[in-house]
Amino acid sequence: MTRFTFSAVVLVAACVWPARADDDELKKTAKGAVEKMQAATVKGDYETLIDLTHPKVVEKMGGRDKAVATTKKIMKDLADEGFVIKSMAAGQPSAPVRAGRDTYILVPTTTENTTPTGKATVKSYVLGVSADGGKTWQFVAGGTGPAEIRKLFPDLPKTFDLPEVKTDKN
Repeated sequence: MTRFTFSAVVLVAACVWPARADDDELKKTAKGAVEKMQAATVKGDYETLIDLTHPKVVEKMGGRDKAVATTKKIMKDLADEGFVIKSMAAGQPSAPVRAGRDTYILVPTTTENTTPTGKATVKSYVLGVSADGGKTWQFVAGGTGPAEIRKLFPDLPKTFDLPEVKTDKN
């Protein structure tokens, strides 16, 4: 191996390895925030849930106070009808994608529910958006729909896959 080739390999490795480590840290931070959001949902701590919801969504809901009140009412109404969240889990986040001023990450989610007719498992995702390079994250639920998400975040690359939300009834 020539000295030039060896130097080029070392230079490429030095540039790639820190990026992978940084991406791993971003994934860990995003997943931790999703788990905090899920725990808040199960506990009925809708203030924390809304604080972790992206401001564009909160604004569309009429602001923080109205978003908290609306979420509380929706969850109570669902519980009264026999829909209860039993558990929520976050999967392995996607590779972060930087576009415009934001960093995006997709975190798959699985929610186990009881319903009036049995059980249901919802496989969905949340789209994480970070304006500070991945130090903090705020989220949009996949159930919002790909078209609405892309309208809210026009910088989100077209190649960023927003999967279908699926519900399996047991």
